[in-house]
Amino acid sequence: MPTYYRNGSLWIELRGREGGHPLPHIHAHCDGQSVSMALDGTVLDGRIRSDKLKEVKNWVTRNADFLKSEWRRIHGV
Repeated sequence: MPTYYRNGSLWIELRGREGGHPLPHIHAHCDGQSVSMALDGTVLDGRIRSDKLKEVKNWVTRNADFLKSEWRRIHGV
């Protein structure tokens, strides 16, 4: 699971195929909490502190094209 962003206790990763979230998305983790987020910034599941959620959403939406490319590479599509 490659990590694409890290800031203190916050990190963002892409995972290989998994059930439940068929569209491209990331997983963000911080202080024992986690959230799955689509590349347009929509939260799919989970929760993290609101300040960290804002940071994740900003980073994901700014880097969406890169993340889409990485999603395709990792998933072979």
